Amino acid sequence: FSVFALILSTHRERVESEVLAKTSALNAEIEERKNVQAALQASQTEAIAANLAKSAFLANMSHEIRTPMNGVIGMTELLLETNLDGTQRDHTETIRDSAAALLTVINDILDFSKIEAGKLDLELIEMDLRSCVDDVAHLLAIQAHAKGLEVIASVDPALPERVIGDPGRLRQVLLNLGSNAIKFTRAGEVAISVLVASADAAGTVIRCEVRDTGIGIPSSRVAALFQPFSQIDASTTRHYGGTGLGLSIVRRLAELMDGTVGVESAEGLGSVFWFTARFGAAEPSADESPADVEVLRGRRVLIVDDNATNRKVLLGQLVHLGMTATCVDGAVAAMAALRSAATDGKPFELAVLDYMMPGCDGIELGRQIGAAEQLNGTRLVLLTSAREVRDAPNFAKAGFGGYLLKPASTRDLRECLARVVSMDASQWHVKTQRIAVATGDRTLAAGRRILLAEDNAVNQKVARGTLEKLGYRVDIVGNGAEAVAAWEKGGYDLVLMDCQMPVMDGYQAAREIRTREAGTRRIPIVALTADAMKGAEEQCRQAGMDDYLTKPLDRVRLAQTLAGHLAGPCDVASKRGAESTAGTEGSRAQPVDWDRFMQVADGDQSLAQELVELFIESGDLALAEIRAALGRNDLPAIGRAAHSLKGASANIHAEATSAAAAQLESAAVAGATDKVARLEGELRVAASQAIEFLRAKRA
Repeated sequence: FSVFALILSTHRERVESEVLAKTSALNAEIEERKNVQAALQASQTEAIAANLAKSAFLANMSHEIRTPMNGVIGMTELLLETNLDGTQRDHTETIRDSAAALLTVINDILDFSKIEAGKLDLELIEMDLRSCVDDVAHLLAIQAHAKGLEVIASVDPALPERVIGDPGRLRQVLLNLGSNAIKFTRAGEVAISVLVASADAAGTVIRCEVRDTGIGIPSSRVAALFQPFSQIDASTTRHYGGTGLGLSIVRRLAELMDGTVGVESAEGLGSVFWFTARFGAAEPSADESPADVEVLRGRRVLIVDDNATNRKVLLGQLVHLGMTATCVDGAVAAMAALRSAATDGKPFELAVLDYMMPGCDGIELGRQIGAAEQLNGTRLVLLTSAREVRDAPNFAKAGFGGYLLKPASTRDLRECLARVVSMDASQWHVKTQRIAVATGDRTLAAGRRILLAEDNAVNQKVARGTLEKLGYRVDIVGNGAEAVAAWEKGGYDLVLMDCQMPVMDGYQAAREIRTREAGTRRIPIVALTADAMKGAEEQCRQAGMDDYLTKPLDRVRLAQTLAGHLAGPCDVASKRGAESTAGTEGSRAQPVDWDRFMQVADGDQSLAQELVELFIESGDLALAEIRAALGRNDLPAIGRAAHSLKGASANIHAEATSAAAAQLESAAVAGATDKVARLEGELRVAASQAIEFLRAKRA
């Protein structure tokens, strides 16, 4: 028994020893895990802090880089609009192009950094996808035309008018792919096409292709194209520059838009880069200008262009507008088609001619058409590049009633052609219309006053010069407190508010204005900031601002933003301070703001007199057309004539006439027969005063 007890005691001691050892090991493991967990929590805290610091650094970098770049690019653009000799202009254009290239590199690096930090998200707002594509095509055309390339844009007619998406990021993808195509193409064309891949109640999937006739891509390099820092030729002796980040950013943006990217290419045979993207469904909207569509429906138009792709796109656009279109590839075929149609009693009412064609260019063809008595009723419109627009004064002399910059969007074609057909065909070559450019009168700047709050002296100069070139009147203050004080005096139609200013920043100033204006007219406030980081726009809107623009200022986007917030007849704000009213009373008392009119003429007295003659002539004709249409109760004709007079009046700063014409047009389009007669009388009085004023100036 004692032996058994000894064995049991020994076993118990061994078990207890093992339990103690295991308990000790478990306690050590628990302690180690606590230490690991604490270390992980500390690392996580450090990572969050580092991520926040990285975001703050990127925001500061964006601001610090973009602010001086705004000065460089903005002042260069203004310098290019002064009188420079050939050498000075060449040097200045080199500065501008170099600054633009540097900004592209900066944007790529900042965007890639945001992607790596997980800070790149999309906004979801209602947008006009067609306008986005058209705007990008026009920007790309400037680069392409400088190299002698064609840019062609084609949008599927099935695309909805409005969608939900991020217009800024879509524009970025299109610009990146389009700029790449132009960079790697030495001759030929770059074509952008947008097709509807699928559509349902939730939205639309588009497929966008950017095709070029460039150098192509070796098959061995295709797989790596969309990887960061990847380039076809990465050697230090490469012919084409770049960071190698652009296509990587395109891929990530396409993925964020629930799409994908790809490329089809062969070395020496050009490339097709494509991407897909999903956009949400928006509320359907009515056509912008149904009167314009109706006036063109059924009209016969001849397209003359040596580029087959251009002909195909133009044909589709004009057929979509309800027109009957015929295409030919040159002057000989054009004259044959025009004469044959006239002989058959079905003449072409319009001819759209490309400027640059082999053998006989569009200008010479226009002269030939004008010289043929049989073809006098055919109205002429010229398609031209930005390089050739300097010849615009000669277009009217050659018999053209309008011109459009390539690539021409469906909207531009509709607006321009509708204006060109507003004159009776029998009068066409007797009284050629003033050249009509569809993109020429989209900003409603006449009489508008902008308050600019900006503390940086260079940025003040850039913004003032840009706004004044757009036709706005500008007052400048240096901080948010001064902006609030200036706003209280009244007289402003919109505030451009820098976000980072001393004394009171833009956010505080916007909040203060919103608090004080409660119950009165809400003034649009547009943020100006060099912070391009995600969240900056949200911060601006939370402060009560209505829109958001980043520096460097893009003139096209600035003009579109301002026009969007100032749309409608040019009016005087109801809340005007006595001091500001006194400063403008003199100019507003006149039927035409002659000083601003002379700015339009750039001080050229002969051009000013030509504009006066043309306005008097077209104004008398428009009033006669309106009176005749009123007699037969033809509301569409009244709307068309009023629309034409509205644009012409705005262009020469006859503000009262333009506002009266806009009201008559709106009433005619809305079918408000009870208002039309009264508004016609008001327009007649305003227009007669403007015409008499101009006649006195002419004398």
